Amino acid sequence: MYRTLQRFRPFIDFARATKVMTPFYAFQFAILLNHKSHNTLRSHVVKFTLREFGTLFVRRGTSDVSVLNQVLVLREYDLSGTPQFEMLYETYRAAADAGRQQLIIDCGANIGLSTLFFARKFPNAKVLAIEPAVGNVTMAMQNLSGIKNIEFINAAIDSRPGTLTLKRTGEEWGYRTSPPTNTADGPLVIAMTIDQLCAKTAIEDILIVKVDIEGAERSLFVGDVAWMDRVSLLIVELHDWLFPGEGTSRAFFRALEGRKFEMLHRGENLFFFFEK
Repeated sequence: MYRTLQRFRPFIDFARATKVMTPFYAFQFAILLNHKSHNTLRSHVVKFTLREFGTLFVRRGTSDVSVLNQVLVLREYDLSGTPQFEMLYETYRAAADAGRQQLIIDCGANIGLSTLFFARKFPNAKVLAIEPAVGNVTMAMQNLSGIKNIEFINAAIDSRPGTLTLKRTGEEWGYRTSPPTNTADGPLVIAMTIDQLCAKTAIEDILIVKVDIEGAERSLFVGDVAWMDRVSLLIVELHDWLFPGEGTSRAFFRALEGRKFEMLHRGENLFFFFEK
């Protein structure tokens, strides 16, 4: 028992130091994080309460727990304290003070935790979350219930509107889209573009676009990427490591050509702060 407690001690100490959650909840969360459940338990939904973020839901024994840890405990999207982020926040505050609402687009929103982080951090912004997997959307609806500045869309993001095949490549965070086929590779999902999402809101000023779409960045960043000129911060997780030999990041780096930016890195993500 002592060894078990010691394994969870770093998590409890982190919770006490940061006040993200109480030590009691940190202990429970650590158990879930380390728990390898049987398949019969994989769909079991566990409720948590985190300081600042309220009541949340994750599926035991799935990647939901790792997402919760990365996004809301370790705060891998939070670059507060860096000069670039402080300048971005000043831009956001100036727009809010002037009565202009800005747009945040969360591509690959999973169970809504990154969406929740952005909505809490920038409460005056409109947050559009797009996620193709129905099971993840169901969880996101529970996690985002009652938050007025969020709109969740069950669709995939792509450079062209249409239909795509949704394939599961592993855990619940591992859904990947590809051109539709005549095989039973997976269900068909609607594909939307960044421009279509912007048109839904009539908001011209894009504060942040977050892209974590399991290799589909190869398709998103081809063709017309003029929308990038309207973005202040682009957050991208690239997946060459997951799909070796496919060159999934090449289109993204081509899209950066000619644009002025500063890049920071945190966790699995690259942060591109654009000069506008």
